[in-house]
Amino acid sequence: ARLVEVGEALRLHVVGAGGADRLGSVGRSGRADRLGSAAPPLVLLHGFTGSAATWAPLVAALGDNSTIAVDLPGHGGSDAPPNLARYALRRFADDLAAVLDALRVERVALLGYSMGGRAALQFALAHPDRLAALLLESAAPGLASPAERAARMTADALLADAIERDGMPAFVDRWERLPLWASQASL
Repeated sequence: ARLVEVGEALRLHVVGAGGADRLGSVGRSGRADRLGSAAPPLVLLHGFTGSAATWAPLVAALGDNSTIAVDLPGHGGSDAPPNLARYALRRFADDLAAVLDALRVERVALLGYSMGGRAALQFALAHPDRLAALLLESAAPGLASPAERAARMTADALLADAIERDGMPAFVDRWERLPLWASQASL
């Protein structure tokens, strides 16, 4: 694992595994697969409140395949910049390109979960030449109408206020009690 400087005093925490466990020496596209062709590393982007550690079970299951898990700004071991503009997903697309440049990786397969999926979509739009594959889990491109976006922004502001007031443990507790997760309670 290492911190990668991406500009404007922002460092992103990056964890490599498989052929990418020696970050900075991944090379042009990753490791060779069983047929001898170059397989691009799989970049993993977590969801809101997650971190690179979220992907540990998947990384273990992938064995020797090259993976690069990146903590989004303000998450995990990445810096939390005071400038809110640094959290924009369009900015993160360029930050991720800077991480890949630092690792000397030209093309990747990119897997994003939830907010990480939205970040992956922004990367695909901004840097399509660097993308070998795009996998999205529980992600959407966003809300279509201005009214929907305005309502979401209001709800997000209220949520941010509640997190700042009550703390992250209270948010996670409330989140885990949503009906969406009821089937997980028995696991």
